[in-house]
Amino acid sequence: MTVSNQPIKILALARNLHGPSRDPLPASDPDVDTAIDTAREEPWTILVHNDDVTPYEFVIDTLSQIFSLSSEIAETVTWEAHSSGVAPVCSRPQSETKRLISEAHARARSNGYPLYFSMEPKS
Repeated sequence: MTVSNQPIKILALARNLHGPSRDPLPASDPDVDTAIDTAREEPWTILVHNDDVTPYEFVIDTLSQIFSLSSEIAETVTWEAHSSGVAPVCSRPQSETKRLISEAHARARSNGYPLYFSMEPKS
């Protein structure tokens, strides 16, 4: 089996398996195409940066609510950021990373905090 760098079109494969005698499947599904594109993106690491204003508990809650970290992992990440100045949160495809950081920044700003997240290519 050879591996190709071309995107796999799941619906096209399903149409071939579905056969001509049945109802045709839709020509394309943008959600499926987007999911395929996102899955092929290189992972990026989200970083949380320490500041002297944002409360510790707010950072933990943000990591839990926005990034879906368990409370134990969120606390560990928060402590590392507090101790070291910055800590990795998680790795996701670039488009999802941008969306999550935007949500976290919006949550922090709406509560009056300068909590800051950044991203870098996963090494």
